[in-house]
Amino acid sequence: MPPAEPPDDGDPEEAVISMKAGRNSIPWHPSAFGPPYVYKICFLGARAAGKSSIARRMVAHTFQSEPYRPTMEPQQLFWRYNVDGKDVLVEIEDMPGLADVDPSTGELTPEADTQLTSLLKPLLWFEKYKRDTDGKVGGSAPVSTEGTPLMGPGGLPAGKAKPKSAGEKVKEKVTAMFGALSSLSESKAAVAAKKPLETNPISDERKRMGFVVIADVSSKMSYNTAFAVIDRIFDRLSFDTSDSISCPAAVMIVGNKCDMVGGRDMDLGPPDVIKQQIEERFANVEMKLNNVTYYESSSRTNVGLEPFMVQMLKQIREVPQRAHIKAARLAESGALGKLKRKVFTIFPILFELEDWLKKMNAGYLQPFLKKIGIIDFFFGVDGLVPKAIKAAKKGWVHVIKCRFICAWCPPFVRKFKKPVDADEEEALAEEKERELEKKAAGGGGGDE
Repeated sequence: MPPAEPPDDGDPEEAVISMKAGRNSIPWHPSAFGPPYVYKICFLGARAAGKSSIARRMVAHTFQSEPYRPTMEPQQLFWRYNVDGKDVLVEIEDMPGLADVDPSTGELTPEADTQLTSLLKPLLWFEKYKRDTDGKVGGSAPVSTEGTPLMGPGGLPAGKAKPKSAGEKVKEKVTAMFGALSSLSESKAAVAAKKPLETNPISDERKRMGFVVIADVSSKMSYNTAFAVIDRIFDRLSFDTSDSISCPAAVMIVGNKCDMVGGRDMDLGPPDVIKQQIEERFANVEMKLNNVTYYESSSRTNVGLEPFMVQMLKQIREVPQRAHIKAARLAESGALGKLKRKVFTIFPILFELEDWLKKMNAGYLQPFLKKIGIIDFFFGVDGLVPKAIKAAKKGWVHVIKCRFICAWCPPFVRKFKKPVDADEEEALAEEKERELEKKAAGGGGGDE
């Protein structure tokens, strides 16, 4: 028999609430991070827009003027900076460039769409962890971090030791003893071959917190690609500009190569016009919340790189709390729906309480009531509730059609009584036939 698959942890695109730290739990809000401050930002954009040049200029302080070489695989770089007296380490994911959009429709080409779907697959800071079931040999499934950016053993924040029980301590000692005995009879090569490959704890376990979509100021097509990328990011986040919150992740468009004299695409307009158009395009319906910001930079002259990264870090720390995200996605509408969103936002524990009550109802209460027959007694085909509804309908028809008027009433009163029509007569006949069949099936039927 094939091995049983691990249980599915749920839809990774659904924002959930986690009130305590632990393995595979949900990370805290970025504003709650303590030192070391580690953030993860993804660079996306069209081909030849300058993503790698910006990342290299920031990290290595160099600019390559040699011919363009496209990035074929995602690259991981680290940028260290001091923000408000805090030492911050930013992990930059430099992604391969996307093909341009279709000029006629403005949509991503099938090639770019497939590529972008793959690049957007890693989870975001607020998203639920889903186990890796691809069965790769030599690797372990990444563990979702949940507290400070860098985690210690056991899924606890670095620097905090998880208390062990007496049984766990004995088990560790026995395991270590048998491990030492087995190592005496095995060669070093065999032991090394058995050791699983270790994954990078930052790149594999950190969830993304923001996206920098880079465009080329000399190419309007690269801006169309950036717009299409952000639309897909919003879809990935299940975010709608009609929501009462800002985007659950920090998103920014950076216009690169602003140092090119005379190289700007005239159809784009000056930077202020581009910024206004971008903010209006992705703003919330009420125009009170700004979901996407715009900056311009030059990787060649090192202009505007630090400002947009510092602004990006500020946006990351200002993204909505998980309670705001889940409350905005509640299906309830109207005044009661608004009230529920406000209450659940103030008291996030209500999300867990609601989920717990649903599980208890589906897993215990409903089966128990069904077993003892209460559900059939009240809600079955012949239960009290259907009978009450049927009686109420009959009573309503009796009143609305004046069937309560008797034959002794004066003629001018009897004319208000409406006769039984063909449909109603047919329904009454079918009902009477069903009642006779039930009596016959129950052994209580007889000649009438």
